[in-house]
Formats: sequence, structure tokens, C-alpha cells
Amino acid sequence: MNAERAPILELLAQCRADMEAMEQAARELAALRSQAPNPVEGSREVILYGYNLHQWYNAAENALLRIARHFGNEIERTEWHRGLLERLKLEVPSLRPRVIREATFEHLNALRGFRHVFRHTYGYALKWALMAPNVERLPDAHRALTEDLDRFFAFLQGLAGE
Repeated sequence: MNAERAPILELLAQCRADMEAMEQAARELAALRSQAPNPVEGSREVILYGYNLHQWYNAAENALLRIARHFGNEIERTEWHRGLLERLKLEVPSLRPRVIREATFEHLNALRGFRHVFRHTYGYALKWALMAPNVERLPDAHRALTEDLDRFFAFLQGLAGE
């Protein structure tokens, strides 16, 4: 194997593992939506919704962070979560195409906001009324990011000579 191909192939493998984690969280959310479409505030189901939204976003962000690091995108420590999304919606001529479209950015940015709330609630009860729009958004976000990553993976495979 060509030594120059190895990092690209490793990036693809790692991102595909992240995508599988996203897929698992999306399946869990879909199952939960059919079992408990309108959960009671403070219920186990509300916690499960929050957990799976959080898991999905973390897996998505991990894949995007791997891509950014591979292409030398330095992400500033302040507001790096948003900065990551901002950078990856840009094409970098002679280096890489954009990774995510504007519409995907909008979905991810909304879910990023929920992730922040989920991680920093410090014991406060999750509010279904605030979470429900993100649950509704997830299928479209998942589809959009999957399409974007598949397109970007084709670019990577071209770089690897596959």
C-alpha cells in the first residue's frame, strides 16, 4: 500500500465508524418516535430522546472534526463547535471541496445548540417542548449529512486512487 494513501483510507474508516454510530442513534430515535411520540415531561422517554440526539450529534461532529484535522483546518478553542461547521461548509480551492452544504449547516447548527443544552443542564429536567423540534429535525439532518459525507468520501476515494 502506498504510504500516502494510508492516512486517507484511515480517515475514511474512522468516519464510516462515526456514521454507523449516527445511524444507530437515528434508528433508536425512530423507534422511540413510534413507541412514545409525545412523552410526558420528566419521563424516561424524554431522557432517551435527549441521549440519542446527543449521541447522534457527537458522532457527526467527530466525523467532521476528523476531516478538518486531516486537511489542516485549525479550529480555534473559543466557539470551536460552530467554527468547525463554518469551516467545513467552505470549499478550499486546490485542497478540498466543501464538506457540508448550507442546508446541512443549518440542521447541524440547530442540533449543536441542543447538544450544548443537553451537556450543560446540570440536573435540570429536559423539556420535551424544547426538544421536540430537534427530534423532528433529526431525520432531515441525518439524510443531508449522510449525502454530504458520501459525496465527500467519493472525493477522498479519488485522492486515495480508488
